[in-house]
Amino acid sequence: MGRGVRANTTEAKTTEPSAAPPNRRSFIRPGTTSGSALLAALLALATPALLAPTAAANPHHGAHHGGSHDYRGHHGAHHPDHWKRDPNRWHSSRWNHSERYNHWNRPVDYRRHHPGWARHDWQRHRPWQHGWYGRGWYGGAPSWGWWAPQAAAWGITGLATAATINAAVTSAIDAKQTTFVVPESTYRLDYGSIETPNDHVVTFVVDRDGRSFRMDADCADGELNGHAPTNASEAQLHNAACQVAFGGS
Repeated sequence: MGRGVRANTTEAKTTEPSAAPPNRRSFIRPGTTSGSALLAALLALATPALLAPTAAANPHHGAHHGGSHDYRGHHGAHHPDHWKRDPNRWHSSRWNHSERYNHWNRPVDYRRHHPGWARHDWQRHRPWQHGWYGRGWYGGAPSWGWWAPQAAAWGITGLATAATINAAVTSAIDAKQTTFVVPESTYRLDYGSIETPNDHVVTFVVDRDGRSFRMDADCADGELNGHAPTNASEAQLHNAACQVAFGGS
C-alpha cells in the first residue's frame, strides 16, 4: 500500500507541468497595465534624445521661431551659395580657373537717394563697423585664393587704392551725384545703395550700360555674388564696394 502511494506521488510529479524557464522578454507584456506604463516611461525618456540631433544640425532653426536672429543663418536658406562659405573653395586643387559666372543677372529698378552719412567726411560717419578692409595686404595685393592666378591672367598687379576710391566717393558727394566711376572700369557704383547685413558682407547697386543691377560682395572671402569675379573690372568693382563699406580713411 505504501508502494502504491509512492507510485502515485511520483506520477503526480511527472504529469505536473514544469515552470517555464526565465525569459527576459516575458518580463514586459504590452497587454498588462504595468508593461504599458513602463513602455510609456521609456518612450518619454528617449524622446528628447531623438529630437536633439535635429536641433544640433540646424543651429539657426530658432531664428524663425522666436530665437535670436542671425543674418547668415536666416538668408542661407535663400542664398546658399552666398552665405555657406567653404574656406578652401578657392584652393588651386579644387577651383577651376576657367570657371565663369554671370554676375549681371539681378537687374533692379532702384530709387536713388542720399544716405545720412553721405557728407564730405563720409568715412567717419558710416553707421557700421569699418576700417579693417585692406589691412595686412602684402604689397597691396589681397590674399584671396583666386587672386594670384587670375591677376596674372588679367595682367594686373593690384587693385585701386583706398585713397583713389575714397577721393572718388568724396567728389561724387560734393557734386551731389549718387554714383561714382569704379576705377579701371566703366561701371558706376551707387554709394547710397550700400548696405552691410553683417561685418564683412556688403550689398549694393551698380550701373552698367544704362541698367542697374543689385549685387553682394563678401569682403573677407573675396567673392562677388558668391563667386570669384570673372574679369579685372569685376574685381575692381568688388574692391570699390568693400572699400566704401569697410575700408579706412
